[in-house]
This record gives sequence, C-alpha cells and structure tokens, in this order.
Amino acid sequence: MQEKTIKHVPGVICTRFLYLDQTIKDPRLVLSLIAVSTSVSLLLNWYGLTRNITNVLPHLLYIPIILTAYYYPRRGILFTVILSAMYGVLVLGVGSPSLEVIVAALARMVVFISIGAVVSFLSDRMQQDAAKCLRFVSMVESSNDAVVGKTLGGIITDWNSGAERLYGYTAREVTGKPVSLLSPPDRPDEIPRLIGRIRSGERIGRYETDRITKDGRRIQVSLSLSPIKNADGAIIGISTAAHDVTEKKQLQDEILKAKDEWERTFDAVPDLISIIDRDHRIIRVNKSMSDRLGIPVRDAVGRFCYEIVHHSGHPPRLCPHQLLMSDGKEHVQEIHEDTLNGDFLVTASPLRDAAGTVTGSVHVLHDITEPKRAEKALQQALKKLNMLSSITRHDILNQLMVLGGYLVISKDSVTDPEVLGFIQKEEEAVTSIRRQIEFTRYYEDIGVNAPQWQEIVPIIRSSAAQLPLENITHEIMLSGVEVFADPLISKVFYNLMENSIRHGDHVTRIWFRFNETEAGGVITYEDDGAGIPARDKELIFRRGFGKHTGLGLFLSREILAITGITIRENGEPGKGVKFEILVPRDMYRMIQ
Repeated sequence: MQEKTIKHVPGVICTRFLYLDQTIKDPRLVLSLIAVSTSVSLLLNWYGLTRNITNVLPHLLYIPIILTAYYYPRRGILFTVILSAMYGVLVLGVGSPSLEVIVAALARMVVFISIGAVVSFLSDRMQQDAAKCLRFVSMVESSNDAVVGKTLGGIITDWNSGAERLYGYTAREVTGKPVSLLSPPDRPDEIPRLIGRIRSGERIGRYETDRITKDGRRIQVSLSLSPIKNADGAIIGISTAAHDVTEKKQLQDEILKAKDEWERTFDAVPDLISIIDRDHRIIRVNKSMSDRLGIPVRDAVGRFCYEIVHHSGHPPRLCPHQLLMSDGKEHVQEIHEDTLNGDFLVTASPLRDAAGTVTGSVHVLHDITEPKRAEKALQQALKKLNMLSSITRHDILNQLMVLGGYLVISKDSVTDPEVLGFIQKEEEAVTSIRRQIEFTRYYEDIGVNAPQWQEIVPIIRSSAAQLPLENITHEIMLSGVEVFADPLISKVFYNLMENSIRHGDHVTRIWFRFNETEAGGVITYEDDGAGIPARDKELIFRRGFGKHTGLGLFLSREILAITGITIRENGEPGKGVKFEILVPRDMYRMIQ
C-alpha cells in the first residue's frame, strides 16, 4: 500500500490510499498473493503440527487474513472464518492434540476472526472516506469556478484548474505566494479586510470586486469566502470561490445605460405619455404629463387615471383605454380636458406581454390646442367668406334676373334674325351662369367643418330619400361601417345616384356594398344602366366635363380627398357603372 497527499484542494488535506490493484492495474495479483500466502501458511502449519510446533507458525495466517480483509473488506470476515475453520481441522486432524493445544487453537481462531473483522471494518470505512474525498477533489478540480485556498496570512496553499483558467497562473506559479498578487493596486486594504471578517467566523457570499490576471487584464468577479477549520474547529485558512462576472457586468451596464437613455428620452418627449394597467391604474408617466398634472411622478403612480385626469370616480363613456381593453386594438380620438388645460389627440396603444396578452395601454396625448384654435379661427373666417359669397351670389342672381328680363324685352322688339340669334346665345349664357352660381350654393361648405366619423348606411338612406327612386330598386349591402370624412360625403352618394337617374339610360336597380382588402376598405356603388365609355372613365372627374354642370363628380373627388379617400370608375361599358371608393385602413372602422 502506498500513500499520497492530494494538494491544491482548498480546506482539505486528503490522504489517498493507492491500493495495489489500483496501482498495478491487475487485481489478479492480489488474489494470487492471498492464495499463495493462504496455501503456504496452511502447509507450514500442517508441517509444524506434525513436529509439535504449535506456537509460532499459526501467526503466518495473519498474512492472508489481513490481505483479504484489507482489499476485500466485505468478504474478509467470511474468509477469516473459513480459514480459521481450516486451521481448526488441521489441529484436530494431525496426531492426537492435547486439551491444551485444542484450547490454544480455539483461542487463536477467535483472535483470527476478531482481527479479520476489525481490519475489514476499518478498511471499509477507510475506502468510503477515500472515495468521498476523491469525489470532493474531483468536484473542486472540475469546477468552472476558481477555487483558491489560502492561510490566514493570505498565502496561497491550494489552486484548482478553474483558477488556472480564470487567472492564467498555474498552481506551481502561485502556491506559496501572497494572494495580493491578484488584487488591483488601487485596492490595497480589500484582502486584509476580507480576511478579518473571516477570522471572526463570518461567511461572505456574492462579494463583487475586481481582480488582475497574469496577462494584466482587469476582470470582474463574484467571490464567496468561507473559513477552513481543523478537527478542533479552529479556523486555519480561507476557501475562496471566484466566478467571472465580467460579461454579466458589462451586460448589466449596457442594460442600465439603455434604461437610463430610455428614461431620459421618455421624459424629453413633449407629448404627455402615461402607461396604464388593465385596471386603469397608472404605472408610469413622463415629465411632461407630470408637469401638466401638477404632481410629482411618484404621486401619480398607482392611482386611477380617471381620478387624477378627469377628477371622476369612473372612466368616461368613450374612454380609449376601456375600448382598447375590450377589443385589443389601438384607439385614436380628440378630447378637450380642462384638467390638462387644452385640446389633445389621444392615441391609446396596446401593451402586451411576451405571450401577446394585453396587459395595459400606452397613452400618448399630443397637444393640439394651438391647431384647434387656428382651426376655429379658420372656420370663423370661412363662415364669413361664405356669408360674403352668399350675399354676392344673391346680388349676381338678381342682376342675372334683370339681365334676363331685358333680353326678353329685346327679343320682343327685334325682328332681325341675326340679332335674335345673338339674343338667344345671350339667354343661354345667362342660364348657364345662373346654374353654376346656384350649384355653388350646395358646395360652399367643403372643408369648412372638420372631418368626423360617420356611419355610412344612414347617410346613403338620407341621400336616397331626396331623389325620385320610386321606380328604381336600391339595395344597401353594408352595415356597421364608419368612415372618417368631410361632413359633405353625403353629397358624394347623392351625386352618384343622381347621375344614374340623369345619365344611366333607364336604370332599374342601384346598390351599395362594402368589402375589405389589403389596401383598405372599398365602398362600391353600381347600377344596371348604360355605364361609362372607356375613354371617359378618367375624364368624368374633371371640372366641367359632362352634359350638366360638370362639377358633380369633380367636387365628389375633392370632398373624399380631404381625408385621403379616392374614387374611380371600374364598370363595364353597356352593363352599368361601378364606382369604387377606396378608404385607407385608418380612415374606416367596423362598429357593432
């Protein structure tokens, strides 16, 4: 049996017993030694008994007993019992032993069995302890963490492979040297202070600091320090496990930097922003919102939004957050809020978790107080212009009526055919001017009033009620569609149906329908009339084109264009018209 001390294991001095079968790698040798020593011992004892030698030779049996009990502790007792029995048979079988010899042999057999049992027990315990020690050594050696053992004076005594990988030094290079060689020069008092804490019996866990590697790099590590105690419980050293957290700290620093940048950006946005949970409680507000509310950010967090914004005990009827939580979609609306002292365009966007579940909303309030004031001022100016236009139109029509009267008188007093022809053309010009002046009466309000959400079906029905459709079947195959458009959109549907009556050539059926596409919603109007010739499909939207005023479809396109809606004619000539009104996605919505 050989004995070897395993070094570089912090806090543990393991005695590793190298058994003969482990050293030579041939367990048959041990079995051969046991067999040979057993045979030789029994043979010599037989020979001694034949010569009346009974005191010395029996001690040779200790050799196979000890070998077997040591190398095979779980079979040592059984082997000893069998060997003792064989020895007893020899004593009784050779000659005629005296009672004294028999008693001595029995005493030896008891001693044999006792020694075998003791050696087996001790060997078994020793092997278990050695295996446990070796497992611990393996765990420490294979650990990715740097495990270092040192004395209370700070001298390195143990150094595992993880320490070699982390710091770059081999165990031979650092054993016996002060651990301060790993400490940065700007922290001379750190290691003595840590040692002092360990001396007092304290355990230190997750202590983050810097260390210097062999190549001079400065790394960040997380240390766990614990005392090493001897058999009496006295502290004789320190075990340190170090884990490299350089990348982790860099990532944390990047996250903190990004968080800081986000917070500074969040607070720098002039729009009023609030983050609200499912229950209307404020999670976060930016500085603009805090300033407008007149309370610190911390005082707004956790309170109900309708309490501090609307000074109400419940959400308003058309609360965008409530609408968002019910359908999970973004909602945009204009509001006037006295608490915030202004008009705002509110955008409520869904806030989702990693699974896609809506957990709240982000409210962005864009201050439109000044634009709204300008809009109101513009509306006032337009109303005054419309009033002036109405007065002017009334005066022009009066003058046209006078002019028409004089032309009638002139016709009655003139007989020259050529002059009568001139008067006829003058009357036609007067009629055309009167018709165009009258037409402006209906479209003088384009753009005066702000666009708004309007349900399509009631508008179509209202427009149809103003036309003679008694002999025409009309169908409205759409419902629950609202469009954000100028209030004069009713004139668009009126013109389409009027053109079918006026120019459709015996139209018997008209219908409206709606469908959604990738580009947006499409409101389609069709009839079963004569249709539009292919050469005129774009011309019909030009100002002055057509048999009547030539302004109806031109102005319809202008009304729709105010909110980005377009119109085109896509019917088949001879089979009826097909007007397609394309509404962008953010300009229509479905309602229940």
